[in-house]
Amino acid sequence: MLAHFSAWAELRARLVARRIVFGIVGALFLGAGLAFLTVALWLLIELALGPILASVALGMLFFGTGLLVLFLGRRPVPAPPASAAPARAVPPAPGPRRPLAAGTGLLEALLLGIEAGRLIRRR
Repeated sequence: MLAHFSAWAELRARLVARRIVFGIVGALFLGAGLAFLTVALWLLIELALGPILASVALGMLFFGTGLLVLFLGRRPVPAPPASAAPARAVPPAPGPRRPLAAGTGLLEALLLGIEAGRLIRRR
């Protein structure tokens, strides 16, 4: 059972590492794209209105976007309504216990905690 948990943990760690790497690479490409789009927009506004107004327009655009992101980050997440709370399942009756070797009680408690966390996360 411990080997199964170890394999599961290793697979989960690989998936998390893969997600992190792809997220970082994606963020780098988004940053490069935003830089090129910013330069292109600045050049377009500069041709039409001049360099000072181009700087002011882009500064206001980025300032407004930053304020919007900060505002959205401060909004509290709404709590689910009380009527949508899932009903608690009745745990199964415990079966007969067999004698345990020394130290297996701690391992059993760990595995029970992991399973309880998994059940809560699925809800």
